[in-house]
Amino acid sequence: MSTQWQQNANHGAQLTEIAIRSAATLFDLQMQTARDILSMQARSASLFGVPDFSPLFSTADERARRVFSEGANELVNTTRRAAETVAEVNRQFGRLMEQQAVSVSETMRAGIDRLGRNAEQGLEQARSVVERGVDELTKNARDNRQQAENTVAVASESPRRK
Repeated sequence: MSTQWQQNANHGAQLTEIAIRSAATLFDLQMQTARDILSMQARSASLFGVPDFSPLFSTADERARRVFSEGANELVNTTRRAAETVAEVNRQFGRLMEQQAVSVSETMRAGIDRLGRNAEQGLEQARSVVERGVDELTKNARDNRQQAENTVAVASESPRRK
């Protein structure tokens, strides 16, 4: 999805660049047309005895055109750099999110491993307790059986003595 967004942003930046360059070209054409008309009118006025001011229009307008063109180029370059900066920020943000996801995954995996080890230890302890309980019950049963046999033996000998 990020790639699609970056492509759309690149298309938007390219469209903006085209629009700015087209506006600069249109402005240059309009300025050239205005210069030519004013220069032609100045030369026509010189036919009636007015001094020829036609060179005035070409010198001043050339500087204005250069300033406007340079401004348009600077705007295009600034827009391009801004788009590149935004794209880089998005790439860095994507990397950061990826690193965070990896970190969270590793933390969860370590927690699950720790839980598994603790569960094994708990089960081992429970088995040990059960085995000791079974051993103790077995020993008690043997002792009780031995005691019962002794009691039966003593009881069976007692009537014979009489």
